[in-house]
Amino acid sequence: MECCAFRAYILALNGEVLRANPIKKGTMQPLSLYYLPSHTHRQPQRSTFKQTFSSLAARVCAVFLSLLFACVAQAADCAITLQTDDALRFVPSHIVVPSLCKNFTVTLTHTGHLPPLAMSHNWVLTKKSDLDGVARTGMAAGAGAHHVDQTDKRVIAHTKLIGTGETSRVSFAVTTLTKGETYVFLCTFAGHSPIMRGTLVLADVSH
Repeated sequence: MECCAFRAYILALNGEVLRANPIKKGTMQPLSLYYLPSHTHRQPQRSTFKQTFSSLAARVCAVFLSLLFACVAQAADCAITLQTDDALRFVPSHIVVPSLCKNFTVTLTHTGHLPPLAMSHNWVLTKKSDLDGVARTGMAAGAGAHHVDQTDKRVIAHTKLIGTGETSRVSFAVTTLTKGETYVFLCTFAGHSPIMRGTLVLADVSH
């Protein structure tokens, strides 16, 4: 009389129970029925791990490139300080704006000694071709408007009108500039624009 044995549980090396079947007395089932190669179970896990790793690597790469670009832009020096005085001049009188900059900041300082009624200054940026027109509308606007016509679309950026010991700052988007175009900055205070001028260009700057 044949007796049925209890179910046999085959353990793989990784400790998982792979298969169990009844075994009849005096018979032996092929081992292949109980043992399945571990790689047939782990393949989905490897695929998931590969996808997760690729996604993480892509994110790390994106963050690194973003930080690198920010560092390069910072190294490009996206700001400048201009000094003015009673000699009707900007120091320096030429500005190079790095194309890597997102925004560019100009700080204007006044180190002169004459009273504001005679020697106030501002900084107004425009195209070279628009210089004379912007000078005229600025002078006509008056001191209350900082000698800048706020409706004049030819004005790219400008500071406030300042007197001795004062400082004014303005930032503008570099996207408003075009490579190859020559820009000028001037003081539009009454009588200053024919003398008080400078130039500005957008350029690729390497460091």
